[in-house]
Amino acid sequence: MHGTAGGEGLDLPRGPRARLEATSAPLLSFPLRTHEHRARPRPRVAETYHARSRSCPPLETTTEFPEGSELSLELTFLGHAIAQFSVCLAALATLGSIGIGRNRGRFEVAEVEAILPDGAPRTVYRGDTQRFEDSPEGVCGATIAAFRRVQPGSDLTVHLATRLRLKDHDHLVRRAPPFPVFMQRLLERAECLGLLYHRDATLDRETKRGLVDRARAIEITRHDLYWDDWSRYSGRQHTWMKFGGLLGQNTYRGDLTPFLPWLALGEWTHIGGKTSFGLGRYTIEAPGRG
Repeated sequence: MHGTAGGEGLDLPRGPRARLEATSAPLLSFPLRTHEHRARPRPRVAETYHARSRSCPPLETTTEFPEGSELSLELTFLGHAIAQFSVCLAALATLGSIGIGRNRGRFEVAEVEAILPDGAPRTVYRGDTQRFEDSPEGVCGATIAAFRRVQPGSDLTVHLATRLRLKDHDHLVRRAPPFPVFMQRLLERAECLGLLYHRDATLDRETKRGLVDRARAIEITRHDLYWDDWSRYSGRQHTWMKFGGLLGQNTYRGDLTPFLPWLALGEWTHIGGKTSFGLGRYTIEAPGRG
């Protein structure tokens, strides 16, 4: 979806969730094959999963969708990009008429739902009437943190739902990331997104430095992380691009309470490289508490 939009000159700005319905067979057919510099982050992240399974993980791994099947995707709009929702929807509809994937399968947008921090979806657009039922509204980080009631004891597990590409000293981290590295990258992303797309700083330098210093007291107790190599073909660059990253889960131990609001926000913004492709998605859980 990301590559096709770029190839057609369409720039698609989890706010809205779109349910797509096939209009030609096969709908989508994606070829699968099993160094990042710090660039300006984009004000969106994308995720794709089957319409009948809206939990994550697992995300969608099917590569061919016959006529009449459904596919759901999520786009998270950040800051002023929220106002571009209708433009994105129009671009998505145009993309559906053009066709995507190896065989140019076409689709129609059947429904768009806004995902709220409390988990209750709200329909904002219906494809059968082509009418907007409501307009998506933005939520602040404080609201996200308030609804994400994780109460850790001394342990907190981070589940990596999509590949994590973190860098430390200009090298990709291929082992369990130390908590200071994880938090520093997460805070840097929140700070950068706030400055670029919200026109305001999300945290001051002193607060950031204090959090990173406190993160050094957090240790890794166990993990089952592994590096998963994956690549995708870029039609624009006419080459295969490496998108490998870490998958699995990692458990940290220590006083994690000061970090919970930022970790909750990161569940929406993702972390690391290639987030606009859906990479870097994670969820947090207190073992034994949910």
